[in-house]
Amino acid sequence: LSAINNPSIEIECGGVVKSTSKIKNAKKNPNFDDSSLFFDVYLPIEELYMPPLNIRLLDHRTFGLKPLVGTHTIKSLKDYRRDPVAQYQAIRNKMLIEGFGSMDSEYEIERGGRASPVGGF
Repeated sequence: LSAINNPSIEIECGGVVKSTSKIKNAKKNPNFDDSSLFFDVYLPIEELYMPPLNIRLLDHRTFGLKPLVGTHTIKSLKDYRRDPVAQYQAIRNKMLIEGFGSMDSEYEIERGGRASPVGGF
């Protein structure tokens, strides 16, 4: 077995695959450059038809070899799902209660559920 020096991760769900950048030297700095990976996947409403989330760990070796080092499968995504319409409505209602007025034209929703003025600061 060889040591893992330049790992990267591939995440696949519903036919969509995203990859992280590789870690140049895992012994010196075992952290990825980006701590988050975002992608949109259209999922069915019913849990029965939900595709699994597959996580694959690859190592980048000389001569372009990328052996598969490890895998993990998350079979149920119900704990990780969010409804963007419900989230938008909750933020909109909170802003109306706090006295920000109508946010439909003045505010936009950013990732993570924060609202900021259109044009941003």
